[in-house]
Amino acid sequence: EDICTWYGISCDEEGVITSLLLPHNGLAGTLPDSICSLSSLSSLDLSENLLAGVLPSCFGDLANLTLLYLYFTRLEGNLPSSMRDMANLQYVDISQNLFSGPFPNEVVCGWSSLIEFASGVDYISGTLDPCLAGLTQLTSLSIEDSYIAGTFPDAIGTMTELQYLWIDNNQLSGTFPSLDMLISLQDMDLSNNNLEGTFPYFESSTDVVRVVLEGNSFGGPLPEWLCALPHLQVLRIADNNFEGSIPSCFGNLSTVYDLDLSSNVFFGSIPSSVGDMLALKYLHLGNNVLTGTLPPSFMQLSSLLWLDLSSNPFDLAIMDLCGPILMLPSLSFLNLANTSTQGSMVYDLFWNENAGNGNPGYTFPNVVSLDLSHNNLSGSIMRIITWWARIADIDLSHNNFSGEIPESIRLFSNVDLTYNPSLSSKLGVLPSFLQPAVGNEITNVTGHFHCPNLISENFDLSFQLDASYYNYSLCTCEGSFYGQNGSCKACPDGADCPGGVGVVVRPGFYPSPSLSVPSALLPCAQVGQAYTPCNPDREYPYKCATGHMGRKCSQCVSGFYSYSGVCTPCASRQNGLAVFILVVLVLGFTFVVVFRMRPAPYVPPATNNKFQASPSMKLFLQRTSKRLSVMLSPSSSSLSSAAAAAAAVDDNSSHHGTIEMQQQRQPVATTTSVHLHAPNISPLSLDDDETSPADMEHSQDGVGVGTHPYLPSSTNLNNNNNNSNNNDYNSDDHIIIPPVSLSPSSSSSPSLPSASPSPVVVWRLVLSALMSSSAHTGTIKIFFNYTQTVSSVFSIRFPWPQILLSFTSGVNITNLNFTSIFGFECEFSTSSFRGGFSSMYYLYLLVPLVLLGVGVVVYIIGRFIRIFLVTNKKHNVHYLQRFTSWNLLNDFLRFELFALLLCYFPVARLIMSSFNCEMDPVTNIKYMEAAPYVPCNLLPAGEWLSVLPASVVLLVVYVVSFPTALLVLLIRNRASLTATNSRIREVVGFVYLPYKDNMYWFEFLIMLRSLLLSIFISLLPQSSSIRNFLLPVCIFVFLMLQVKLRPYRDDLDNRLEELSLSAIMMTFAAGMSFQAYSAASSSSSPNIGLNDDQLQDILSTGWLVLLLNVFVLFMFVLRVLVTFIRAPVLVKLFQKIKETLTKTQQRPDGAKN
Repeated sequence: EDICTWYGISCDEEGVITSLLLPHNGLAGTLPDSICSLSSLSSLDLSENLLAGVLPSCFGDLANLTLLYLYFTRLEGNLPSSMRDMANLQYVDISQNLFSGPFPNEVVCGWSSLIEFASGVDYISGTLDPCLAGLTQLTSLSIEDSYIAGTFPDAIGTMTELQYLWIDNNQLSGTFPSLDMLISLQDMDLSNNNLEGTFPYFESSTDVVRVVLEGNSFGGPLPEWLCALPHLQVLRIADNNFEGSIPSCFGNLSTVYDLDLSSNVFFGSIPSSVGDMLALKYLHLGNNVLTGTLPPSFMQLSSLLWLDLSSNPFDLAIMDLCGPILMLPSLSFLNLANTSTQGSMVYDLFWNENAGNGNPGYTFPNVVSLDLSHNNLSGSIMRIITWWARIADIDLSHNNFSGEIPESIRLFSNVDLTYNPSLSSKLGVLPSFLQPAVGNEITNVTGHFHCPNLISENFDLSFQLDASYYNYSLCTCEGSFYGQNGSCKACPDGADCPGGVGVVVRPGFYPSPSLSVPSALLPCAQVGQAYTPCNPDREYPYKCATGHMGRKCSQCVSGFYSYSGVCTPCASRQNGLAVFILVVLVLGFTFVVVFRMRPAPYVPPATNNKFQASPSMKLFLQRTSKRLSVMLSPSSSSLSSAAAAAAAVDDNSSHHGTIEMQQQRQPVATTTSVHLHAPNISPLSLDDDETSPADMEHSQDGVGVGTHPYLPSSTNLNNNNNNSNNNDYNSDDHIIIPPVSLSPSSSSSPSLPSASPSPVVVWRLVLSALMSSSAHTGTIKIFFNYTQTVSSVFSIRFPWPQILLSFTSGVNITNLNFTSIFGFECEFSTSSFRGGFSSMYYLYLLVPLVLLGVGVVVYIIGRFIRIFLVTNKKHNVHYLQRFTSWNLLNDFLRFELFALLLCYFPVARLIMSSFNCEMDPVTNIKYMEAAPYVPCNLLPAGEWLSVLPASVVLLVVYVVSFPTALLVLLIRNRASLTATNSRIREVVGFVYLPYKDNMYWFEFLIMLRSLLLSIFISLLPQSSSIRNFLLPVCIFVFLMLQVKLRPYRDDLDNRLEELSLSAIMMTFAAGMSFQAYSAASSSSSPNIGLNDDQLQDILSTGWLVLLLNVFVLFMFVLRVLVTFIRAPVLVKLFQKIKETLTKTQQRPDGAKN
């Protein structure tokens, strides 16, 4: 297809493209550099398209271009310098783009053939260069709506061919030069600049049609030569500083139809010659200093449509001012506002006896809008005002009319009679044709009340009238004021002031400084969506909810205790003390069970890819191997079962471990040792009480690892796998099950173990497996961090749904706030302890100490019980020796360190809350935000001063120094952190072992996060918008760090941490949405509250948040289960062992062993 036939493309006889005209074609994208190859192109029009980017730097290669239209696109940058060589350009329009930078003077001045140039509505700045005067053929120069500054070049005034000069809406300044040589000038627009000086001189430009100079600083009188411009049609010089009288020669401007002299300093009377400007349609003379009367010649302006005489001190009677214009046939808009017009309405104002050809007629026959506002008109409004039949909008405001409003005024469409204080109804009622407009009111700012707009019965009249006309009887005070009949007083924020005399405090506010004289209302803590202790039933006089008292109803009376911010009767609670003790015992026992196990020795990175077992599996296998040696003395058949179970390790496990059987034979007995092959497993403690192999060697039987007292040698039965030359075999990679004594092979019946496995032993075996496979400190710490943080988020004063508050009561146990959960304070009889903040403060701090003490007691008792359960006396001695060894001290230190970590976040929150005080705006006294009834005063000494020293000491010693000391301890001992027998590993191992080796310091980062969150939640004011910004940002930053670093050894722990942080952040976001929802509803309808649909929306969101957090808790449970069953081969091994035990429980004679 011939490209020359395409739309918008023209070619010469040789088929070369010469014209590309594609305006308003929906083109998008950038101009390609290939366009520069169209060297024969003479016309290019891409205007009104969606172009973007900058012009190609090679654009100057289009040397033959004569027409360039790129207006109304989205081109950026500036004109490339190569375009200055395009000397053939004649018509250029690049306006309404995104060009920026200085005006391209050098480029434009190079276009010597330029005839028309237009730019503007862009971001071009800079100044105009005198070189533009060299464009001798230029007829049109348009640079509108840009940022051109500086002075106007004098040289432009010599461009004799220039016809159109439009440089409006820029930043030109200085004196405007003479334009006397612009003999071809027809249209000049210099409006909205900063030009000054006298009226521009262009007397020789006799063809001028339009002159617009408005919005500058020109001054001086108007020159007489203006009257000699025969073709002038538009003269607009408003908003300048022209002065003097209006030239009397203006009558010669017979072609002018638009004359705007407003907002200047013209004075004197209007010359009668203005009436000879018969072509006038728009005459603007407002905002000057004109005086006198209108000349009678104005009656000749039959074409006049718009007359603005406003803001001039005519100071005339209304008839003297309006006389010459009463009968203008075309006049539609008349503005006589603020003309100092005075007097009253008279009959002749509405009826002219000498209208037209001597026939009488109505005045203002075609006026549709009349503005007489801001004058001194007085008297009554005549009923015949409606003889102005065409008027629709009439403004009579800000006058001195008096009396009642005539019924006939109802025929208008829009009437404004406001600010006529003498207008009034004798009975204080509205005119019969008016009624209040529902939902449409006028606010009296100074009086603080609002009155209804008025409309007619048929809703075809908008009527604005002062409420004083009907004695303010229809007006009501604004929401924050109260009173009646226009007398409104300030009402404290938070009260219901519907216009009555009384002040009813809304639920959720507390009057200050007293209940009887509320100068201000303070917001109270809100519990969920529906409950607040402050005047919940909107009663008068004010009343706190049942069980509450004190400032902001924040204290509980005798017989009540605070449960999640609600004072609950002590009689309705369950046995709080018993439940409290039970929970402490359960938690203490849990901690003992978890942390009685020392950290496993350091496991170096794998040196081969044969087997990668988890640390929990390795520890489990080692502990189980020791117990099997004590429990089992199987026959040859049981050995077969054990071998089958061992083979399952290699066949079914993803770890591809191997189990090797070694049997040592002698004539008297047979000794079998089982080797569980797991590469890179260092020798670990084999006793459930961390007994080392050395301990075993000194046991009662003197049996060492891999030996038997009666058999000095051993024979390898598994010749395939136990070859010492096998490269995959490493003696350090084996877990050795100590030998088990067997009966002589010659016996018909196998000899049985000396003691059968008791239930206690079996339970200890299962418990050891559970502890070694599921009780991971990383998971536990993540769980406590999550529950403590999410319950603290729920403690923020967001309007949480009740279902979430119920959920909070459960997870809040980990914050150790037993006094609130179980009503522990009810166990004390003194009211001062129950209601005092300082007492509850120290009781809260006592909980961690009690928990620590109970845990230690339970731990010690458990160790003694284990001692007495052992039947072997020598083992008793052994256990007693170990009980008095350093191991017990290490356990104590480890447990105490864990207790300090567990209590860090709740104690930090408590300490921070003691420093958070808010100012009472009325009394200027600070009160604790956590306990609004406690003043933050040093003198006289009170409850706040009794807790302040403890908070300062704990802040320094515990909150700041504890994580710092822990970090220093880890850094200084980082070389011994991985040592097998180091004491630092025994005591502090659970702190850093859950993390990767290079992330041993990460626990400090977790504590830093807890510190920051405690500051944001408890130290910053609850109403602080900064808190609402910083808290989610903090959680998000630590979430990103977790995702980036993934510090935990176990990937499941990393995922749990990411999930919990995401849930916390989404829970806080939901709380902010609840707050925004309630705030928007309160601002729109403060007395109504949330409707059913809004409550349903909030409830649905609450359920989603609840399900999210329940899902997180479920994932923690699933994490424990998954960890335990991660190696199914262990379960199979237990099954095989159980079968073997069952078969060997019976003696040959049928009696149980």
